[in-house]
Amino acid sequence: MTASVIYRYSPDHRALVQAVIADLYQDLAVTLEAARDEHPGTPTARKSAVAARELRPCALSRRREFSLLFGKVTADEGTAPDAPSRDATWRFGQGFVTLMPQLWREGTIPLPAYGQAEAAGLR
Repeated sequence: MTASVIYRYSPDHRALVQAVIADLYQDLAVTLEAARDEHPGTPTARKSAVAARELRPCALSRRREFSLLFGKVTADEGTAPDAPSRDATWRFGQGFVTLMPQLWREGTIPLPAYGQAEAAGLR
């Protein structure tokens, strides 16, 4: 198969790159979710740390792919809201964001007192 044959499956270079990025984010999300959920009943803070630590070996073993994902000068600029790469980036982020409410409920991440968010630089 020649390099030009790839364009038969994609309308243009941008669409091809976005499809590759979407696939990479999906793979990364699956890997991090598997690490996070490997031990049911583990405290949420530990799950978050495990997922974050799993990111490093993934990055080191796939440096070029990570530079494509996280080394972008302008992230998602001009990406259509329904583009596969946009959905994939959201899924990747959800792996961490879904843990935040649990951490708050468990008291691992304390919420600032009412009116102190501005003083803490949180707004």
